[in-house]
Amino acid sequence: MNLYLTLKEESQEKEYCINLEKENMLLKEMVNVLIEEINEIKNKEKNNGLKMPANLNDEENLKILESKMIDLNKEIEKKNNEKKELEIKINNLKNKIKENKNIKELNNNNKRNEIKLILKIEKKDLFNKIRFFYSEKIKDEFNEKNIDIYINNVKYHFHNERCFYNEGLYYIDLIFKNNIQNCSSLFYECKIIIKIDLSNFNSKNVRSMNNMFDGCRNLTIIDFSNFDSSNVENMKCMFKDCRNLINIDLNSFNPKKCSDIGFIFAGCSKLENINLSSFDISNISNKHKIFNDCYNLKNIKISPNSIEYFEKIIDKKLIEIIF
Repeated sequence: MNLYLTLKEESQEKEYCINLEKENMLLKEMVNVLIEEINEIKNKEKNNGLKMPANLNDEENLKILESKMIDLNKEIEKKNNEKKELEIKINNLKNKIKENKNIKELNNNNKRNEIKLILKIEKKDLFNKIRFFYSEKIKDEFNEKNIDIYINNVKYHFHNERCFYNEGLYYIDLIFKNNIQNCSSLFYECKIIIKIDLSNFNSKNVRSMNNMFDGCRNLTIIDFSNFDSSNVENMKCMFKDCRNLINIDLNSFNPKKCSDIGFIFAGCSKLENINLSSFDISNISNKHKIFNDCYNLKNIKISPNSIEYFEKIIDKKLIEIIF
């Protein structure tokens, strides 16, 4: 069951229960009024005693009132039972909510911190070691202590001399044992990557993403779903010279701390569509030549806070404002 719907249902049941309680109190007040009227008639009869028979109207009223009180008490009992049933239902819903939260937390804890890659290997690439697809600049961080690498679901051992024996597509899983902070030049000049999936990558501690995909000339697809960029400070040259990227969706990005996006899309000559609707460009100090050599731009989604800047550097017809 959807957690949001369960919470909403619980809220509705609680509200209904409160209304029942109000109805119950109103019924009890009515009963108290009836009791006072009945007592008044009974006292009148008692005072009359044997000397004077009770007024006929009083006797009839007494029967009517007592009948009403019986009906009201039945109604109160019915409402109480309904309230008890609702309280049981609310408790069941609370248990479901707790169970859903536990499942969600368990899933998050068990979720692999990974980046998935698809590589296209040609004859000239066959004798390269695994380090071929990530930058030499961060090789000290990419070792068996920090990462497990699987190639076509088979674990790669770092001492192996080769990892590619045939031409064609290779499916790579980079499984991180720790949350890394530096993604700078992570896939720098890696020309064999054609697809990257970061939807399961835990990026909450990442500070630097400058040159992360710089020079990935055959990269066609990047999935940034669920990406947390809240602590990223540097995105300079991040997609520079990604010459086969047509679409870049950074809607999941909210780089509040980022100060540098200079040349971020420079050299992306086939790039047509960019979603920057979650960016507040006004807070970023270095925005130098972010679309340098982007000859094929057709649509840029931006936030209202970024209108003033973008209208100065690109054709207004390309801009789509997302509120």
